[in-house]
Amino acid sequence: MSVEKRVEILRILRGGPMGVRELVGALSRRAGDVVHSLQELEAQGLIRAERSPKGRGRPKRLMAVSELGLDYIAAYERLELRPLRGRREDLIRGAEEGLHAKRLYSRGFSPFRLMLELNDFVRDIDGHP
Repeated sequence: MSVEKRVEILRILRGGPMGVRELVGALSRRAGDVVHSLQELEAQGLIRAERSPKGRGRPKRLMAVSELGLDYIAAYERLELRPLRGRREDLIRGAEEGLHAKRLYSRGFSPFRLMLELNDFVRDIDGHP
């Protein structure tokens, strides 16, 4: 689930506990997708389930944002307002380095260990202890 989707659900629940049907209506998404997202958020500890007795019948299950969920929203909003400080070229280079690291991991190599080995190699060439 994307960060934006998580925050959208958490912001809605910040207004108060809601049932699944209410959330489906508020999000304008398929019920199955919403239920799956809620299960994921609950497993991550960002929301909690509450039972609300409504007279006769089965108690209604309400979803509410947890303290961790509130912290998640706050962190997202702080980062959302912070401008990127890197130049376009630096961001592109960083993305390329991330893809390279992913390729190394997929082949069983640790980019961190490789960097340490390279540092040791260069240190030996330069004659530094």
